[in-house]
Amino acid sequence: MLVVVAGIAATGCASSTNPGVSPSGSAAGSSSGVRGVVELGPTCPVKREDSPCPPKPLATSVTVTSTITKFSVTSRSDESGHFSIPLPPGTYSVTAAGTGPIQRGQAATVTVHAGAFATITVMVDSGMRLPGLATP
Repeated sequence: MLVVVAGIAATGCASSTNPGVSPSGSAAGSSSGVRGVVELGPTCPVKREDSPCPPKPLATSVTVTSTITKFSVTSRSDESGHFSIPLPPGTYSVTAAGTGPIQRGQAATVTVHAGAFATITVMVDSGMRLPGLATP
């Protein structure tokens, strides 16, 4: 798998899928990478203590970009929001795509260490806000 990633880094190309990764989260033949869950939130217009409004899992594309080489790999999260992408050690920016016109993925930074998978939750803002209460 390191040969494939090195080839991507050398050409600067982004793959549209990651063939060594299943959407359920298993990474074939790799000892390091990033795995996690994509969540969409908020899911209610107003969050109250007596009526919790937790984020929901989101099936969408997940893009991981090296902060140094700028190579990108794109995979998909499954219906439970889970994803797993084998990667060499390094620091990466992870972003999930929104599935609606006003949804925006929020980039998160993660460091992958040799022999381990870093775990991360990637948020997608649903765009659901009340006028006057939105934060930039």
